[in-house]
Amino acid sequence: GATGLGKSIVHKLNAKGAIVAVLDVVPLDYQLENVHYFKCNVLFSEEIKNVINDVVEKVGKPTILINNAGVVKTANTFDKIPDEEIDMVLGINLNAPMHFCRYVLPMMIEQEVGHIVNIASILGHVAPAFLAAYCSSKAGFISFHESILNDLQISYPDCSIKTTLVMPGKLTTKLFIEAQNFDTFWMPEQEPEPLAEWIVDELEIHRHHEIKCPTYGHSFPLLRFFDVGMRRFLYKLTRANDYMINYVDKK
Repeated sequence: GATGLGKSIVHKLNAKGAIVAVLDVVPLDYQLENVHYFKCNVLFSEEIKNVINDVVEKVGKPTILINNAGVVKTANTFDKIPDEEIDMVLGINLNAPMHFCRYVLPMMIEQEVGHIVNIASILGHVAPAFLAAYCSSKAGFISFHESILNDLQISYPDCSIKTTLVMPGKLTTKLFIEAQNFDTFWMPEQEPEPLAEWIVDELEIHRHHEIKCPTYGHSFPLLRFFDVGMRRFLYKLTRANDYMINYVDKK
């Protein structure tokens, strides 16, 4: 919630009158009434647990959880990625949302209401070169979301707990700002503001839903119907394997 899409979501929720707790390792560069900042390094599950307890004590039990933390780090061939970068990418992008759900979901079940928004990526369906750790984390995140949805429907059918899975393409935010070879002809960029508004609208509708944007995101899961040769041709045609050359995450 300190930058990018998260910041836009916080402002949209604040405009609706929501009380928002922002958990981030980066301090907020803005102040809004009813927006509370809690410093949290989401790499550590015990810290997540302790900060959530602080949120409950100072703000109240959450009825909405938005898992938006994400990191890429240096894009490189997998054999050259340091161990600590693999651990960081998987820790922030996949493990952290799992821990947040594990700690917050029981409170929602107790209240019999809640909404979980998991912000993954279309790169959970496709995997260009130099993004092995990132794409793996997002693919795992999508599967985790699906399993949570089924858990809720089977185990807690009477609870009004809904889920929204968000799979954006390239956003015009700091996360992928260094992806200078990105071909916007094949894959137009997405501004965070309209997406944030869409997410908040879904919270008000309160249903199970998936958001894929821009429109080309709807086609990505279908790539698995093609064989390896056709997929390699499509990667070459769209220059997808060139997008992350020389990328360094400067967040």
